[in-house]
Amino acid sequence: MNHILIVEDDAEFRDLLAAKWTELQWQVTTAGSVRDAEYALSGGVVFSHCLLDLNLNTQNGLTLMPQILSLNPGCKIVILTGYASVHSGIEAVKLGAVYLLQKPSRFQDIVAAFDHTAQPDTVRLDEHAITGIAGIEQELIQRTLADNQFNVTKTAEQLGLHRRTLQRKMKRRLG
Repeated sequence: MNHILIVEDDAEFRDLLAAKWTELQWQVTTAGSVRDAEYALSGGVVFSHCLLDLNLNTQNGLTLMPQILSLNPGCKIVILTGYASVHSGIEAVKLGAVYLLQKPSRFQDIVAAFDHTAQPDTVRLDEHAITGIAGIEQELIQRTLADNQFNVTKTAEQLGLHRRTLQRKMKRRLG
């Protein structure tokens, strides 16, 4: 039987996803934060699939990927995000994700995403791509976060921003 770990900080959306996967006769474990996900991963359960939100409040879901894959080597990970950038997509695929989907996504699209094969050289912007100054700013924030192993304090210092200002910018982008 398939067992999915859903890591999503929006409780209502997380519960909706859990109900849909349960209807498909899957075992479901949910987590609302990085810490909750780490706890779920430490329980010895083997996950065949993981739906991982890129932004978990002020933390980056990509930080969980090495732990997920080391404890569940065959786990298929799909990243779900409120915004997508080329850098985020490439970073997710490099870390082992099979696909990156932009919110909102239909449940059928999420299910289908698990059947994709990751190909880092084909990651590209889609019709919902971020453009303009706001997009460039978010791209820079994401790249700097990745360079600093998703440490918000170091990223804020490097960008010359106050930590709370950076957190507001990250949260505002999530809508």
